[in-house]
Amino acid sequence: VTTVTSLQPQGILPVTTVTISYSSGDSRKALHYPLVTTVTVVTKKNITGEKVMSYLVLHMDKFKKDAIRGIQSHNRRERESHSNPDIDYNRSAGNYDLCENLSSNYSETIQNRIDDLLMTKAVRKDAVHMCGLVVSSDKEFFDQFNEDETDFFEEATAYLTDFVGKKNVILAMVHMDEKTPHMHFLHVPVTPDRKLSANSIYTRASLKRL
Repeated sequence: VTTVTSLQPQGILPVTTVTISYSSGDSRKALHYPLVTTVTVVTKKNITGEKVMSYLVLHMDKFKKDAIRGIQSHNRRERESHSNPDIDYNRSAGNYDLCENLSSNYSETIQNRIDDLLMTKAVRKDAVHMCGLVVSSDKEFFDQFNEDETDFFEEATAYLTDFVGKKNVILAMVHMDEKTPHMHFLHVPVTPDRKLSANSIYTRASLKRL
């Protein structure tokens, strides 16, 4: 566990960031496995002027090819989940995607992007095809927006798009039908030199940037 104390861009409010790194698990498994979760504690004042703290959360997963269909089904609410009781399907119409190029088939979008790379070597069967970042905070943080949290997620989308490259973005889906608003940001892990490599993108240095 690494703790880094820094300042917000405005240089006003103190921020403490705690990054929790995990081992990648069994690389032979096709299911996704967690890589890193970052929790940023932000001190701010509420409406009465009292100091309160909120938690800005960034969680990153890596997904292999066989896991992509299930991730799409969850994000797009293609069928009801019996394993997640927090989803209120009566509110699912309020979910929205901030990605300019909407994808209805993640696997096809990912394969098209990989084909664009014109790689000389075949992609390994156990390769990571997609990375996903979940951006969220606590209820108190979102209450201050008076049900208009779009600006927060739009800024997060713009920052992450710049980080991974616009051509590699699959979606930026905001879920409003669970207990706390959050965004699923998915992308193909393509490096600047046109290689498929999640490990090259999410290094210790790049995670500090995030």
